[in-house]
Amino acid sequence: MVGHFLRWWKQAALYWLHEAEPGDVLLFVCEIGHHYAVTPNYLPGNSWEEHFDRWEQSIVMKKLAERVWSEVSAAAGKTTNMI
Repeated sequence: MVGHFLRWWKQAALYWLHEAEPGDVLLFVCEIGHHYAVTPNYLPGNSWEEHFDRWEQSIVMKKLAERVWSEVSAAAGKTTNMI
């Protein structure tokens, strides 16, 4: 599944860089919603205990996105920043 998102992000970054003007900023938000972290029994009456650390997973996603951004921007010869 990670490879799937990396391909999406890479293609999106390529499209964005192609259209970006000097001074443009790409915002990237790493958010993993509550429903991704709860038990598989995500039904009323069942446990809603979180099994994953959403903050840590967001940090991993951020690092992956930064890696994709670095690769794409270097290949495009652009020096724009992703925030």
